[in-house]
Amino acid sequence: MSGYFFVFFSAVLYGIEPTVLEMAVERGIPVETASLMMSVLMIAGFGAVGLASRARLRVTRGQLGRLLLLGMLSAGTSILLASSYAYIPVGCATVIHFLYPTLTCLVMLIFFGARLTVLRVLAMVFSLAGLVLVTGGVRKGSPVGVLLALCSSFTFAGYTVLTDRFSSLGALPTTVRMLYINVGCLIMSGTALLLNPQPASFSGESALLLLAATAMIAGAMTCFVRGIDRIGATSAAFFSLFEPLTSMVVSTVVYHYSLGPGTLLGCCLVLAAVLFVALSDREEQRRQPEHRPA
Repeated sequence: MSGYFFVFFSAVLYGIEPTVLEMAVERGIPVETASLMMSVLMIAGFGAVGLASRARLRVTRGQLGRLLLLGMLSAGTSILLASSYAYIPVGCATVIHFLYPTLTCLVMLIFFGARLTVLRVLAMVFSLAGLVLVTGGVRKGSPVGVLLALCSSFTFAGYTVLTDRFSSLGALPTTVRMLYINVGCLIMSGTALLLNPQPASFSGESALLLLAATAMIAGAMTCFVRGIDRIGATSAAFFSLFEPLTSMVVSTVVYHYSLGPGTLLGCCLVLAAVLFVALSDREEQRRQPEHRPA
């Protein structure tokens, strides 16, 4: 049960953070600069926590490579998704991004022999239908924004699957994992900023917004990793469908987007997809004792 709670809490934080970050971007901090600064802040924060808790910060070369890869995928996702906000509403971008649970399920099925149940098929169908309805309910959009948000779903599906499959990382303290993942984020963010340098203007308000977004991302990343450790990539991906619902509600309240009845129906379908995955997990847990050798 704790795994589901961790993923749910990460989904709420991930759902609120895009609106907070967009407010900082609107006040003069470019996406690439914001991503770079957030990575630096999180490295400092996780590093301080690791030192204070006397965690062993040393990792093997193989572990370092895997952690840096995860960080680059995570930062790439953030940059793609945040860049899409300039073309489509935040809530709409988040919903398109959430094709990643279905992508995660398909990757785990095709490449890692995961079991495909009827309930998981229903979850994929309902989540996709819900996402289409929610996206259609927001009447602002641009093909460029849709493409950026779609690419972010592929990068985060990769992040989710690899977090689950890199089993050697599970022995590391969560703080240490987050520290080196954010080093990977820093590498990706720095590269993006070098390729697309933009002037930035800072104010007390934008700095506070950036700090708030950083705290939310740090908490969300930590909870999501812990959730994957407990319930696996596919279940974590689908259960985090609470994120687009949170994002839709928050962005609608802040920016006063107009939402049609199709959006509400889409939200119900997304919630149904989460329920199907939870029921599928429960069935699998019940069947496990039946297959244990005597």
